[in-house]
Amino acid sequence: MSLQASLVSRLDRLGRAKEIAQIGSVIGRSFSYKMINNVADFSIDDLNSCLERIVASGLANQQGEDQDVTYIFKHALVQDVAYSTLLRDRRRQTHASIARTLEAVSPEAVAMTPEL
Repeated sequence: MSLQASLVSRLDRLGRAKEIAQIGSVIGRSFSYKMINNVADFSIDDLNSCLERIVASGLANQQGEDQDVTYIFKHALVQDVAYSTLLRDRRRQTHASIARTLEAVSPEAVAMTPEL
């Protein structure tokens, strides 16, 4: 089994947390709790549970505490694989949601990150 196939399998085993990993992959190699909370349509409890599952799976690390937490994919390939498993329409919707969130929270950030 290739490394990419192994990562796809690990993502699939995350269940609902896979969607959070996919959204995080659109944000970037690292993503803040605040951003993922604004973009994902999950309850706080579900989001926290999914993020804990992603970290416990070894696919990402957590840095910081409380609302200032940042999640970092352990390797760029993890981000790439999570991103590649998103269907094109869902990927577009997620990019648009991230852009709207950035515009609302930090208009200057939009000018600095046009790739989103």
